[in-house]
Amino acid sequence: MNKLVNLLIALALLLAALAAGSTLAAARLPEKPAASQAVEAFRIVALTADNSAVVDHLAVTGDDRGGIATSNTRLFYSGDTVTGRFSLDDLSGGTGIGARYDTLIGDLKSGQVYLLGNGGSPIPTTGGNQTVTQLLEVDGDTGAMTGGAVTLTPPIVISTNTGAGLFAGYGRVVIYDPNIGNVWSIATPSGIVASLAYPGALSVTLCENWAFWGMAEHFGGQDYVVYRDTGANHNIVRTRLSGGATTVLADFSNLGDMCSIAANVARGRWYFHHEYSSQFGGSFDGETAGYADAVFDTTVEVYHIYIPLVVRNH
Repeated sequence: MNKLVNLLIALALLLAALAAGSTLAAARLPEKPAASQAVEAFRIVALTADNSAVVDHLAVTGDDRGGIATSNTRLFYSGDTVTGRFSLDDLSGGTGIGARYDTLIGDLKSGQVYLLGNGGSPIPTTGGNQTVTQLLEVDGDTGAMTGGAVTLTPPIVISTNTGAGLFAGYGRVVIYDPNIGNVWSIATPSGIVASLAYPGALSVTLCENWAFWGMAEHFGGQDYVVYRDTGANHNIVRTRLSGGATTVLADFSNLGDMCSIAANVARGRWYFHHEYSSQFGGSFDGETAGYADAVFDTTVEVYHIYIPLVVRNH
């Protein structure tokens, strides 16, 4: 009986506090997230210069622009004239796909290539904020849009002003937006969106486009992005999103103006583009796509990232 009386008294006090406008009770009872995003572990162990090959694609794509992705059979790269497709095996058969994609991004697990979209069309990237409601599916062989799409839950707003980063992840894609100050993780193919820690401004080599391209990792319970360091440093670096600590993942002698990098886990390679020449080859007046050996770790390890209750959107 005493326990019941005490319980009733506590309940009465709580109701009285709420009626008086107290937020104490609410502060102690956090809201349950609507959903969580399962993220599989993926780590880049090494990016090497071994067994490299390059091809000049100026005649296929026109001058460099920026934008890279790999499917299970093709490398896609976007120039000023058109996006080109190349054999993932040996970069042969370079052909324009008849369109230029400025928002290429890929899932390293499935090999599915996407475009950032809204209402069935790619978002414009001419500056200002854009609402992304979909990942539009691209045929992994032809490069044509298939008409299929992944719906984002919830939609996100990103800035298409210069400096964004598009990162291919393992079972997800990641978007870095320094203009608004967000990092978004989009699970594929579910479309569940989660907000990751914002690391601050990254020291990157920018493309002649609205974004630069790299890869996203998740291991040891932490999220990382991998990208080309500033042009003066011929490094590929890794930044931990929580806290922004950056370390050198791979040190090279000459990467040229490389700003777009991608990977293919099944083939154990990383892929890249640069204008002119680098230690991998190329020419003074050329546009170069290439690959070299890489080592990846996809040890089974699943984490859950919870959707935040408050996000920046301005």
